[in-house]
Amino acid sequence: MSTGDRTGYMVGGLSRGFTGSDALSPGGPVTRRPCHPESVAQQRGTSSFFCSDNIEFHPRRICFLSGEIDYNHYMTRLISSFLIIAAFFGSMSSAAESQSVEADFFERRVRPLLVSRCMDCHGDRTQENGLRLDSLDSLLAGGDSGPAIVPGDVAGSLLAQAVRREGALQMPPEEALDARETAVLERWIGEGASWPETEGSKAGLTSGPAGRSHWAFQPVRDPELPAIQNVHWPRTSVDPFVLEKLEAAKLAPSVVADRRTLLRRVTFDLLGLPPTYEEMREFQNDPSDNAYEKVVDRLLASPSYGERWGRLWLDVARYADNKGFAYFEDLNYPYAYTYRDYVIAAFNHDLPYDEFVIQQIAADHPAVRGGPASLAALGFLTVGQRFMNNLHDVLDDRIDVVTRGLMGLTVACARCHDHKYDPVPTADYYSLYGVFRSSAEPIVGPLLNRPADTDEYRDYQRELDKRVNALTDFATEKHAELVKGAKVRADEYLLAAQRDEDDGIEMDNSLIIVQPGELNPTMTLRWQALLRRTKHLHDPVLTPWHAFASLVDADFAGQSRQLCQQYVARVGTGPATRINPYLASALAKRPPANLEQVSTIYGELLRETEREWQSTQWQAAVDAQPAPRGFRDRSREELRQLLYAPGAPANLPLPDIGFNLIRLLPDRKGQEIVQKLLKEVEQWIAKGKETVPRAMVLVDSKTRHEPRVFHRGNAGQPRESVPRKFLSVLSGVTDKPFQQGSGRYELARAIVSPQNPLTGRVIVNRIWMHHFGAPLVSTPSDFGVRSEMPLHRKLLDHLVARLVAEGWSVKKLHRRILLSTTFRQTSIHRSDGYRVDPENQMLWRQNLRRLQFEGIRDSLLSVAGTLDGKVGGVPDRMLQRPFPSRRTVYGFVNRSELPILFSTFDFPSPDATSGNRPETIVPQQTLYMMNNHFVVQCAGDLWKRAATKAEQTGRDVIRQLYRILFARDPRPEELRAARGFLQVAKAPGESYSDWTYGHGEIDLSTGRLVGFEPLSNWSGTDWRDSKTTESGAIYLDPKGGVTSAEGPFVVRRWTSPLNGHVTVRGTLSHVAEKEKVHQGDQEIEKKKGDGVRASLISSRFGGLGEWLVHGDETATGTETLEVRKGDTLDFVVDGRKDGSDDGFQWPLRLYKVGGDGQQAAAAHWNSRIDFRGVQAESTQQLAQALLMTSEFIYVD
Repeated sequence: MSTGDRTGYMVGGLSRGFTGSDALSPGGPVTRRPCHPESVAQQRGTSSFFCSDNIEFHPRRICFLSGEIDYNHYMTRLISSFLIIAAFFGSMSSAAESQSVEADFFERRVRPLLVSRCMDCHGDRTQENGLRLDSLDSLLAGGDSGPAIVPGDVAGSLLAQAVRREGALQMPPEEALDARETAVLERWIGEGASWPETEGSKAGLTSGPAGRSHWAFQPVRDPELPAIQNVHWPRTSVDPFVLEKLEAAKLAPSVVADRRTLLRRVTFDLLGLPPTYEEMREFQNDPSDNAYEKVVDRLLASPSYGERWGRLWLDVARYADNKGFAYFEDLNYPYAYTYRDYVIAAFNHDLPYDEFVIQQIAADHPAVRGGPASLAALGFLTVGQRFMNNLHDVLDDRIDVVTRGLMGLTVACARCHDHKYDPVPTADYYSLYGVFRSSAEPIVGPLLNRPADTDEYRDYQRELDKRVNALTDFATEKHAELVKGAKVRADEYLLAAQRDEDDGIEMDNSLIIVQPGELNPTMTLRWQALLRRTKHLHDPVLTPWHAFASLVDADFAGQSRQLCQQYVARVGTGPATRINPYLASALAKRPPANLEQVSTIYGELLRETEREWQSTQWQAAVDAQPAPRGFRDRSREELRQLLYAPGAPANLPLPDIGFNLIRLLPDRKGQEIVQKLLKEVEQWIAKGKETVPRAMVLVDSKTRHEPRVFHRGNAGQPRESVPRKFLSVLSGVTDKPFQQGSGRYELARAIVSPQNPLTGRVIVNRIWMHHFGAPLVSTPSDFGVRSEMPLHRKLLDHLVARLVAEGWSVKKLHRRILLSTTFRQTSIHRSDGYRVDPENQMLWRQNLRRLQFEGIRDSLLSVAGTLDGKVGGVPDRMLQRPFPSRRTVYGFVNRSELPILFSTFDFPSPDATSGNRPETIVPQQTLYMMNNHFVVQCAGDLWKRAATKAEQTGRDVIRQLYRILFARDPRPEELRAARGFLQVAKAPGESYSDWTYGHGEIDLSTGRLVGFEPLSNWSGTDWRDSKTTESGAIYLDPKGGVTSAEGPFVVRRWTSPLNGHVTVRGTLSHVAEKEKVHQGDQEIEKKKGDGVRASLISSRFGGLGEWLVHGDETATGTETLEVRKGDTLDFVVDGRKDGSDDGFQWPLRLYKVGGDGQQAAAAHWNSRIDFRGVQAESTQQLAQALLMTSEFIYVD
């Protein structure tokens, strides 16, 4: 709309006329038609969101009316507006994408967990206690105890109670779920227990030809530009495709946005930062026809471009700086930042997208261009979760980030069974599993550049080598012990594996703890897998074992003698029936009476074979002869193969030195040693993270893993072998098994092959989405059969074809989109367009968008003038004071505890790949802008910057404020309103609380407080005696604080504003960590420190009470107390003798007591609710108010 249009707005029943800045609110799919002032006037006093003439919802506007508004009034109106809008519109995220995410979470996390841990007792064959867990209907129906789940209610769901082992229900009975598994079920129940098959899915109908004919699996063909009527409208090849749909619907496109709107839009799109006033003037005053084109080229060449678009790619890569759930490892990734820096540089240098993909999967392959620096690209695979060191889950995550992140296929859903929707069989999943299982992650990554050859570096490297060697030597020693023990104790392992098989035990062994000397669970599982593979095959050594294992105990001896006689007779028969003669002879000499005796015979034969083999090897060495590859005696070689064949249980390769070492060390003592050695290596590596940057790489393992399909996803039940190869649904790309190393390079080449229709469509769809606020394909991370064919499929394929033809240049793709008339349209609502296409799928206008979290934070720093342009390096802790001032992309991403602030602004979880950010509107977003200390600090810096500019230029400071914030001058009414606001705003320092916060000492002789001084530093959340955030600083916050043992002590002072009577109530609590100490011959746990002491001291009466707590809590309070105006009550806390663990909580409530002695029902003073910091100057209030406007937060 033009600047001259008069519009009105209504907030909380108060109507205003306006032409000023937008308030914090969405335009979204609702209309942008303004209310007429007359209509608004008629509605004055009502709370309607709509105008009296029944026209559509219009944009909110902030209006400053000179002399009419103070800060509190303004802020109340603003938050009221936002809260109502949030309630009115809720989430703006794509429903299709949300359902896809829910289905993916169920298929990848929930269903495999139910299958592996619950279905044996509660599946289709067995329903203990009448409970079946293989469908949502069964869960809702429940068993003997009632419904198993209540969707949305974790606490009320019996299943959640059972897995938490609360009360009588404790499931699974033998081994509890770990914390991660429990969290998966709780999240699923809490989010409504989505179960895709019950929601109209067509499971099983899409795996054949029908699924392969899905639009997304068809080849990309560049269509001809469509014929259109308005031939003057198109500027790039994007426009004819859009205009064709509009003309068919008899809709006209919207007009081109004005230059100010356009520059702000394209600058945020490409840089994630606002344009400056100088940039705006230059663009608006440029008379050339290609002025906009020059702007786009300038922005694409800016280093800030890579920071903006690199951060979006990090969503796909599920980037984080730590590991999430990990077992005996350091939780942080010291070198994750090298991957982040690689991504930013790749976008800035316009690395062709196909090379970008290849480097992220196989940069270590000699055929890949890029040099040593490109090795950092492999962080795409390695920065994921550690999943409590469960190797299978780690590989599942890598399969998911490659297939869903790059091709939009949820292949990870085929881990336990053929994909429910897409033509992705389980065999495809394990083909890719074999690729990544054949890759190793070295504990010490390669250097990205050669450090200076200094004494300091040589000392660092020498110590690193020493620590790595100690870990490697220990691992090698333990591996040798395990392999030797597996051969010597083969009889014990064979018997244990058979018993586990008979008992149906299929558990993963990754977290099983055993005592020293007991059988290694990894080895037992390998023997169990061998027994499964050979059970239905003829094997001259193991066929007799399976026969004896099937005998019943009651008649074992009788049947055993018959078997022994049969086996002797079959010694000389053909390969289909032959029995090993050494085994047949041993069995005939001592017919076994039970399976234990059978295992003894096997053990003796295998130990004898091992001795002979070692002797043969030794003799060859003495005779200087080549080492033999096996026995010449075929029968003896059959026994040796049981120990030495590839895949034989005892032939366990040395695991990668790292988290996989747990497979060697199931005993606590061994794990403690390797934990210590591993920690020493990781800590030393981290010590050099700034000066010696390293890449987080994968390398091909020395031995290739030949994958087998795990039955129902259980690693303990490997079934048929599958080759390492590409997805069968894309066999047109390649159907040959991978031959080069692990196969990662061949996989990468297949992903970016021009014959692969998915990769180009996925990246083009995502780039389009970030330019228009909505994707062409509504499910950016799922192009499977559940994805609907996009309305603009021809446009999508045209852009893909052009991307490939132009060398996979992402910058050229940006340019084609941004220079189009489609992109340049205004976002102003039109009723005719809304009636025909309310969701704007035909693109009859541009979409209004809220800035993402990074854009908001970076813009705050930019306008405040404090944005630090330092590029790359170790991440900053963004939420810690003093607040870092670098761009948000350089902030530490904490996967273990993602700050609530991040999710409030829709920052994606780094637990899994994310191709889209939902755009939600919640009240917490406005509360952040109102209350967060970082925002307040930026507002103060912004005003100082404007004031400095005003002093330098001789112009009005408010005018400078608008130029910095909005790249424009204020309109006359805005200028008057702002000046009026400053005149009537509260004076700084005005008292608004009966509480003060300080420190002082207690005079032991009088019991009174002396030397009270206010705490001088307001941190934004607490009052403290120091500007540092170090642990030694005492402070008070809304609930409690930290005190000291030696003094001064923290004091929360209440000053009475009245003459009367009050009572005091509160709860004093203290948390004490526990430590283990030796008391005689026993090791006991005791609380650290000695707690805290609280004292209540009256200025009139002296000491009124004293309470001690140490790792517990106690009630505090007084009887009715007389107070006079000006009296003080000091709530003092000291740390007693021990100065450690002196944090506490002491929320207080004071009640008025009436003349009849009755205490008021509600507290009149509440220390937690009443807690206050420093009130901002009115100038800072104005700056902060403008930072909350939608003109600042939204991109039009």
